[in-house]
Amino acid sequence: MLILLNRISPSFPQSATCDIEVGVPERNLEGWVTDEDAQAAAAEAADGAARIVLSQRLMTAVACKQFREHMQRLMQSGVSKPIRGARVSVFERVLVSRKTFP
Repeated sequence: MLILLNRISPSFPQSATCDIEVGVPERNLEGWVTDEDAQAAAAEAADGAARIVLSQRLMTAVACKQFREHMQRLMQSGVSKPIRGARVSVFERVLVSRKTFP
């Protein structure tokens, strides 16, 4: 997916489009990982990672790299239901063409 990190600020506006791929195991040491748990953990981790990265005022490429690292760490330990073995990376392969909406 593509994530838009955007800070609206009169003194230091910032915008970065980050490509991320979230990989979640179907089963880990704690048992089966449901789609609902994976989606909730990814959303919660993405929100937390965005807050951290946007507060640091980093350059675009560094912001995306930090976003992925923080999101992976949060998915594995910092969300309400951690998912051990989850991984966040750049797109490893593009299966469908990118689209923008609207």
